[in-house]
Amino acid sequence: MWDIISFFISKLTKLIKPSLEYYLNLQYLVTLYPDAEEGGYVAEIKDLPGCFTQGETLEEIMKNINEARELWIETAYEAGDNIPLPSEKDIINDPLAEFIGGV
Repeated sequence: MWDIISFFISKLTKLIKPSLEYYLNLQYLVTLYPDAEEGGYVAEIKDLPGCFTQGETLEEIMKNINEARELWIETAYEAGDNIPLPSEKDIINDPLAEFIGGV
């Protein structure tokens, strides 16, 4: 059902393009992995392809992933590219993830 809703929302957003502020206020799931090679953490927003970063502390990684999210959205918006809406997932199953939350 979510696929059908997403399809219609994507069609509507092409007709009525939401503001940049709208997209920047969406909350996306963040997956956090320990960085075994260099220490610290790697964070990723799977809904935004290529949106990932790293940091030494939890505070730093959350700041970095939020900046990466904003930059990803701003770049896509200015280029006229599609900006995916956050996934609706009841259960996220990633055995390598240490933390899954939102920004």
